[in-house]
Amino acid sequence: MTSPPLTRQILLSVITPVFNGIETIQRCLDNVREHAGESYEHILVDGGSTDGTLEVIRAAMGHDPRIRLLTGPDRGQSHALNKGLAEAAGAVIGVLNVDDEYLAAGPCQAVAALSRAPEPSFYWGACEIDDARHGRSIQQPWQLEAWRLLAGWSVGQHPVNPSSYFYHRSLHAAAGGFREDDHFAMDLEFIVRATPYLQSVICSSQVIGRFHLTPSTKTYSFMQRQDKAAYEHRLLDPLRRRLSAWQRLKSAAARRYPRLGRRLP
Repeated sequence: MTSPPLTRQILLSVITPVFNGIETIQRCLDNVREHAGESYEHILVDGGSTDGTLEVIRAAMGHDPRIRLLTGPDRGQSHALNKGLAEAAGAVIGVLNVDDEYLAAGPCQAVAALSRAPEPSFYWGACEIDDARHGRSIQQPWQLEAWRLLAGWSVGQHPVNPSSYFYHRSLHAAAGGFREDDHFAMDLEFIVRATPYLQSVICSSQVIGRFHLTPSTKTYSFMQRQDKAAYEHRLLDPLRRRLSAWQRLKSAAARRYPRLGRRLP
């Protein structure tokens, strides 16, 4: 089932994939309503929840037309995100996992900045990481370049969570959607694949998102895998081959000598 799009102008489309998210769905709905301004739509893509999640969403839809619901089986989170993207009407895309949060006026600031930027552009703010094991920390934006990201975390950090970034919807027209055969690092793969198409990257030191990293999350489980590095290497290897010869050389050197890599232009 697909709920109809709004008829007024939409500046921001927030996409939330969800499956049995009863513990956090109300907080997620309230959070977007409180922080996303007025000209937005919140697209929730539900893969067949049976725990009361759908009832909470439908109740909220009854008094807020900005909430849209897509229901039906999906083939995982990447497929759910692509379903949401296909229905999105906003010029700017944000992805918010059901258990994460926007902070301050982050979505509004991103939309304002991107409205003045050439398309496609990327807005990246600081992210608060609420780690159940290691406490809280802040990730600040880094240089967002494919060769740096492919060199590894110590040379080029990618955004740890989508609550801290937004981008023009036209970026998907250029770079494609999320890889539906990947269920763990789809955001990293998309960002690396998309960076060559970006006209600009706008960075903000303000904390605009909160990432809840708890043992119940898929990200937490993936980070504990012994084959995490090998998995990401296999996933990203096709993108390495798309780099220019000079970029491949810089990336390989930076991967081997991170201190040198951080100084390379």
